[in-house]
Amino acid sequence: MPKEQIYTVIQKFQLYITIVLMEKIFKQEVMQWVIEVMDLFYQSNKLKPKKERVPDSEFYNDSLNNDVDLRKQAEIFYKEWNFTK
Repeated sequence: MPKEQIYTVIQKFQLYITIVLMEKIFKQEVMQWVIEVMDLFYQSNKLKPKKERVPDSEFYNDSLNNDVDLRKQAEIFYKEWNFTK
C-alpha cells in the first residue's frame, strides 16, 4: 500500500479515536480492535524503506494517551475477557 494511502487510513482511525473519546462514546472492544489494526499498519510501516514510511508520530494520538486511564481500561478489558472464557 502506498504511503499516501496508509497515511489516509491512519488519519481516519486517529479521527475516530479522538471523536469517541471527546464525545464519551468509548467502547472498549471497538477501541481495542481499532488499536490492533493500527498496530498492524505500524508494524508493516516499519518494514518499508525509510523513504516510503509514514512518520511514527502519525501513529500517536494525544487524546488516547492523555485522556484515557489505560491502566483502568486494561483492568476492564481483562475482566471482560476472563468473563467470556
